[in-house]
Amino acid sequence: MWSVGHSRLEAAAQGAWLRPFPCEHAFVSIKGSGYIWFRKALERGDLATVRSELVDLPPLSLEDALSVALLICDREPERAERAAVRWLRLLLERPGVTLAELQHALDAFAVLVEQPDDAEAKLRRLVERGDRPRRAPSN
Repeated sequence: MWSVGHSRLEAAAQGAWLRPFPCEHAFVSIKGSGYIWFRKALERGDLATVRSELVDLPPLSLEDALSVALLICDREPERAERAAVRWLRLLLERPGVTLAELQHALDAFAVLVEQPDDAEAKLRRLVERGDRPRRAPSN
């Protein structure tokens, strides 16, 4: 029997060419187990698990980052402003963002404590608008 360390030529010479080669690498996309655990932790409102999973994930989408910011605002109000500012920075980096969109986002975060459902809905609409292609401004 040949080991994983053998090359294809060595394996063929030993008559193992008829057997499939074992894959030496694990292929995991962003939708892999870490991302799934992250999403499930978000759904449960488990901020500690969300934070631990973030370490191994690539940069978040604007939508996922908003979910994290809203969870922080809910679970750790003393860190709400910092979470809002970090998300606003991501919004600002989005191509084509307007001053009006930034103002709407600021206004939504400002009333998040008093009107959480309305504020979240406004922020989610901003994210949805960002997912659609924009027309180039005409001169």
